[in-house]
Amino acid sequence: MKTNKFYKYEDIVLINYSRVFPKNEIEILKSEAFKIILNDYYNYLKKFKPVLFSYLVQNKKLSKNTVIKNYTSFLLSCLINDYKQINSYYTKDNSLCLELFENLYNFYREKLRIGFVYQPSYSVNGMNFIDVDNNFNKLMLSFYRNIEEKIQGKSNVIYRQLNAGTNGCGVISFVKWNYGEYEFLQKINFITSLMLRTPLFLKTNSNKRVGSFKETSVNIFESFKNSENIDDWLCYPIKINSNLGFIYFHRDFVFNAIGLSNLFEIAKVEEYTNKKPDLILFFGMQDVSLNNSYYYDSNSETYFGCISHQKQNDYFGYMKKMILTLHNLSNIQKGILPVHGSMITIKLKNKKPKNIVFMGDSGTGKSETIEMLNIIGKNKIEKMDVIFDDMGSFENNGNNILASGTEIGAFLRLDDLEKETQFKNIDRSIFYNADKNLNARVIIPVNTFENISKKYSVDMFLYANNYDDKTGIQKFESIQEAKNVFCDGKRFAIGTTNEVGITKSFFANPFGCVQKQSETETIIDNIFEIMFAKKVYVGQIFTKLGIKNDNNKGLKESANLLLKLIEKL
Repeated sequence: MKTNKFYKYEDIVLINYSRVFPKNEIEILKSEAFKIILNDYYNYLKKFKPVLFSYLVQNKKLSKNTVIKNYTSFLLSCLINDYKQINSYYTKDNSLCLELFENLYNFYREKLRIGFVYQPSYSVNGMNFIDVDNNFNKLMLSFYRNIEEKIQGKSNVIYRQLNAGTNGCGVISFVKWNYGEYEFLQKINFITSLMLRTPLFLKTNSNKRVGSFKETSVNIFESFKNSENIDDWLCYPIKINSNLGFIYFHRDFVFNAIGLSNLFEIAKVEEYTNKKPDLILFFGMQDVSLNNSYYYDSNSETYFGCISHQKQNDYFGYMKKMILTLHNLSNIQKGILPVHGSMITIKLKNKKPKNIVFMGDSGTGKSETIEMLNIIGKNKIEKMDVIFDDMGSFENNGNNILASGTEIGAFLRLDDLEKETQFKNIDRSIFYNADKNLNARVIIPVNTFENISKKYSVDMFLYANNYDDKTGIQKFESIQEAKNVFCDGKRFAIGTTNEVGITKSFFANPFGCVQKQSETETIIDNIFEIMFAKKVYVGQIFTKLGIKNDNNKGLKESANLLLKLIEKL
């Protein structure tokens, strides 16, 4: 990665500022990167815009190289000369000339463009790389405006400060960690800082996760070592509560890695220097036989995960869920119970804070209940903090159940969010496939790592039931009654994965609990015994998200009843 000046794959553009940085607008035109973009633009026009393509090739049968050379020379003349003095085919029709250039500019801007600065060793001065990226964006914007205004023959009156150069920039550095037998990985650089120009609107080849993750007896690290070119890889280090994760990703999947910045806490360099991670994920391996699999190395006590380099895997859900699966497997070994759900700490006016946990598989209404609660209770709620929005954990701390989270953000379906919520968080959001009718997603920051990693007592534990045509909340009177519902893991799948209709998954958690069911059952028994002994409110809330034509009426009614119940706790 550190050796490449410029890398392009589909709609991804990576720029290595440490190897190449244009000093002026003329250097932009003379760069190899500009030739690559113009070559792609030529192919795009030829396929989709025949009128502009004919204009680009001057209505002649010229070779692609000749066309690229001619158009580049014309743009160079625009920068240097008075437009009226330019003798070129492209000046014969100002309207088409302007449209051709505007389309080129938009063609480039529609790609995900990330700049990188390579620092051989980590430096705490993080502002330099932002200054470098800002300068590049200013230069690209100036390049666009100078040519645009010359072609149109007048200055603009309205100026829009768009991200003309990049969507963001990162620092990559060498960091020494306790690699042991994994010395091969030491050659891969870490992302130590990242700046994003949000909101980001990203498109991936897939927008749905299919299948489950299975254990393999094949050593995933050995396969990686024998098949991968390390120059294609970077590492994004994260903290998942008390676990340290190294997320190695192929540069073709940088779209997915960027989403981690809003979802997980990036580990500081001092937190992993000379240390061993608890889990390692390889996202984008060539070995398709290991796709969606994990491997436990008992010698190093490290979990490894593999997602293969396939278009169907180009979806953030694969990265997120594999990370959580590896995290949960590690926790189960420690006697900690993974909880697939959401948790809030809610303080009503003149009341003490209460900790509420919702559990259920994808699409059951966990996040939606919290959102509805926030909307209908805005005059009663003094403060509400989301501790986790997808995955958390319960642990027994001396006969007292404590809950904590994993993620600092939330990966949410746009369809399930109120418009107010969508726009309220838009400035910090990362959107995935926002143009899709099904399962368009957004990642929004929700809380700080300090808050989500704290240990909280549990006042209420509710199963999110989206399949029964009922409203309200039902309290379970016995441990067995509670276990029957929670362990059954039933839901009406609404298209967030490849499943549709009524499905079941042990403890509503196919991300570790299903794989280690026997070990998980032992922990569940202990957790529920303590909860009932401590008189924690254990029950289920009916969200009706799986009921046709309900239009959130049931969800709103149940959330309203829940608010009244919380007032009485």
